[in-house]
Amino acid sequence: MGAMELNNSDKLVILFIGSVLYTFSVLCNLALLLVIAVNKSLHEPMYMLLFHLIINDLIGISAMIPKVLSEIMSEYRYTSFLACLGQAFCIHIYGGATLFILSVMALDRYVAICYPLRYHAILTKGLVGNLIACVWLADFTLITALLGLMLRFPFCKTVLVNVYCDNVSLLRATCATDTSVNNIYGLFISGLYHGIGLFSVLYSYSWIIYTCFKNKDPGANYLVQVA
Repeated sequence: MGAMELNNSDKLVILFIGSVLYTFSVLCNLALLLVIAVNKSLHEPMYMLLFHLIINDLIGISAMIPKVLSEIMSEYRYTSFLACLGQAFCIHIYGGATLFILSVMALDRYVAICYPLRYHAILTKGLVGNLIACVWLADFTLITALLGLMLRFPFCKTVLVNVYCDNVSLLRATCATDTSVNNIYGLFISGLYHGIGLFSVLYSYSWIIYTCFKNKDPGANYLVQVA
């Protein structure tokens, strides 16, 4: 049984709803960026991290939603290699940066709860700026290397039939017979991203919970909720 084909009216409804949701999401994110940028009282570590998380969200939704909507409206649904490569890069950057930024945010909450009097002395704006720069640099380097390993192979296809593109779909378009290095590196960076994210959250919030119970402060439960 073949896939159900949408008629033109259904496509227009989906396009309208998707466009409204995408526009609303972009405008809300841009509004948040503007509020943080112009309000000097928000130029604190947590809001600096939130600023970059919002930028990353814009990268993610802009790489995915317009492409999906265009695929729905198109009759042929073919993607050029360069367009597919660009989308794959943005999607992987988005996924990696999300985990790295959330890891730094967990560190921020750990310092804020466990060392409240030394918070601004430990997490200075300079340190947070360096951490953010390291997040983007590490993410960009890892993803560039991932796609670079794929680009060393000759390609058997110049167009791809994908709703969205990633490293795996691009690798399938190559003429490669041995992709073991690519597979190992892909597993390595996947484990690295998730390992760092999981460790930072578990470590930070374990210490936060321990500190709150140790102090037996009536406001401890409130601090855990805020974190």
